[in-house]
Amino acid sequence: MTDREGERRAATVKVGRAADAQAVSHMRTKRTLWVVAALALVTAVCAMTWWGIFHRLPSTLASFPIHGQFVQHLETGAAEGAPWTRHPAQVALALTHFGWSDSFENPVSVCVEQVTPSRAQVVIHEWECKDDSITETYAAIRLERDETGAWRPTDYAGCWKGRGHLGWTTQPAD
Repeated sequence: MTDREGERRAATVKVGRAADAQAVSHMRTKRTLWVVAALALVTAVCAMTWWGIFHRLPSTLASFPIHGQFVQHLETGAAEGAPWTRHPAQVALALTHFGWSDSFENPVSVCVEQVTPSRAQVVIHEWECKDDSITETYAAIRLERDETGAWRPTDYAGCWKGRGHLGWTTQPAD
């Protein structure tokens, strides 16, 4: 073996060791990425499970009566041309808070779905309630527009969190 061949073999061994070291480093990086991805997946599943248990929307609603006093209040407002009677969200909020003595201060989410020009559904989700036993409320109100342009509730259903129950309920306090 000549000196030149020996140098080539030594260079090949160095290159081979460098390639092996690079391959090992690449495998470690790949393994680390897989571990991070697995941990991220487990964290996401746990977070979704927690959210689903404690913050999911209700699956059952109880029907509530639309009291005659509210209907009379609505008819008076419509006859006087009150602007709130011309908007389904305003009528639904007035229905859910009718008879309350305090002002409307709780955070609320209102979603209006106008099914047809004369029919709508309003969903109201309210949280941080000031009531001593209810923490959240959820209401679904169906409304129809009459010939004067005023919206009138036809169905009213809802549920709440609190009152000694875990999660959403339609049952009275324990």
